[in-house]
Order: sequence, then structure tokens, then C-alpha cells
Amino acid sequence: MKWKEIPDFAKIASIADTFDAITSNRLHDVARPLDVAVKILLEESWKQFDKDLVDIFAKETINQKSLDKVSRDVDSILRDLNRKFELEETDIV
Repeated sequence: MKWKEIPDFAKIASIADTFDAITSNRLHDVARPLDVAVKILLEESWKQFDKDLVDIFAKETINQKSLDKVSRDVDSILRDLNRKFELEETDIV
């Protein structure tokens, strides 16, 4: 599958899933701090993720005041990103 054929929602979901994996305790690894998670996402944005989406996600995540808020705000960020792409798609038609 070519990069442009991957649906935007799938790109957004992969960022959120990776962020969750990095910041959650797992059997094989401990949760990493928010700043480490954002750094990893930014480093991988050129290889594995949509750079523009990671930039938006990182900026919004860095602006959060506490890790407790991040989990609630991730859903909001993803909804905003989804709305942004829906608007852009309507503008094209």
C-alpha cells in the first residue's frame, strides 16, 4: 500500500497507539515520561508516521499541564484532527 492510500484516520490511530504504548506500563517495558514519548514520535515522524500529524499531536501534548490530563485530551486531539481532515476533504470537492 502506498503512503497516500493509507486513510488519515489510520495514520492518526497509529500515532495514538504508539503514544499509548510508550506511556503505559507493559509486561516487557515500563511507562516512559511524556517528554520521552513526544521525542520518540518526533524522531519517527519522518520514517513511520505522518510528520504533520505528529507535529500537531506533539504540540498539543506538550501544552498539557499534567500526565493525568493527557489521556483525556488525546481523544479530543484526535477528534480535532479528524474534523480537520473532514473539512479539507470537503474543500477539495
